[in-house]
Amino acid sequence: MFRNLYRWLKQIITVLIVLVVLVCFIEVSLRVYDSHTGQVTRCEMFDLGLLAKSRACHHELKPLLKLTIPATPERSEFDLLTNSLGARGPEVSIPKPVGQYRIICLGDERTAGLDVPDSETFCQRLQQFLQSQSDVQIAVINAGTPDYCPLLSALQFRQKLAALQPDLVLLNFDMSDVWDDYRYRRYTTMGENDEPLGCSHPLLDPPRQRDRRNSLDMFLLPQFTLRNCSQVWAGRVLPPPPKDIDSTTGKYVWLQDQPPDWSIYIQQTLSALVPTRDLCENLGGTFLVTLHPAPWQVATTASNGEGVRAAVGVGNGVIYRSRKPFQAIQTYCDEQEMWCADLSGAIQSDPLAVDLYQVDSANYSAAGHRAAARQIALFLVQNLQGPWRAASPRSRRTMTASRNDRDN
Repeated sequence: MFRNLYRWLKQIITVLIVLVVLVCFIEVSLRVYDSHTGQVTRCEMFDLGLLAKSRACHHELKPLLKLTIPATPERSEFDLLTNSLGARGPEVSIPKPVGQYRIICLGDERTAGLDVPDSETFCQRLQQFLQSQSDVQIAVINAGTPDYCPLLSALQFRQKLAALQPDLVLLNFDMSDVWDDYRYRRYTTMGENDEPLGCSHPLLDPPRQRDRRNSLDMFLLPQFTLRNCSQVWAGRVLPPPPKDIDSTTGKYVWLQDQPPDWSIYIQQTLSALVPTRDLCENLGGTFLVTLHPAPWQVATTASNGEGVRAAVGVGNGVIYRSRKPFQAIQTYCDEQEMWCADLSGAIQSDPLAVDLYQVDSANYSAAGHRAAARQIALFLVQNLQGPWRAASPRSRRTMTASRNDRDN
């Protein structure tokens, strides 16, 4: 009897020892994996080595970054460089050199152009186009940051970029900005006049006090298990409706011909344009909003790589033809007396429109950056005062100019 009990206890102890060793092995493996990728303690794009969490702007491109972007069927390998401000390109002189006309481009990943070399982004193309029309040195600073929206751009400009003394601030409005604004507004501290003051990344603050009651927080295995189980439960067991703004597949539903009522979210997103406009004009600069269409507003086959459309809830072969999103933004800019350039007409009518976007993402291709830069340059030359020469009648193309019909 005692021999059987001993054998039974021995088996239980052996199983427990194996389980402890297995758990320790998994914990060590997760720590090694996390040290290389950051996908356990950090998620989103931080594991790519591109972004850093921020207490001011939620996240930002890492300053003084040098990262080799591997080749794909659409591009060759290139080095991605950022300066001390976390903007693409060379270091920016402070104060601004005498006689230089300085433009700052704000926006998200479409502005940053991380899929193409710096020389092929529309910011650098814009500089080339304008420089060909001017005897004054023109510098265009690419401050685009992945997943940004007017709310985070307002914080970025106020806290980091206003000191650069821009003559023109160009905010590129992307059709995903309404969804992004909804995500980040909950973490944003607003001032007395509803101007954004700061947006702290939630992972910079511990979710709970690290005391004895929460001693398990020091281990990665419980964190990893809890997060993945929560994602499975939220995504598969209780998924939000596809047209709900909480859904990852509802990112672009406001572009549909019969969209849900997102008027409050659209209004909140657009309201973040005002603080940037006001600060820019107080500094003596000009503020311009440019509207960029999503690929599914341009062609049925644009950005139709495997899983690209499905990830954001857009069907293959689908095109959104509604003009209401562009009209809503343009109307708001008119009411606020902001300059607004709608690029959608020129891009949608381009005979090679499908080639203006990446196949494996919703971002511009090199051809798309070139087309966008050309349209922005034409708008500036035809509508705004600057150090450029007026466009010749032969080169003029129809663009939508807005600021109370070009100030009458």
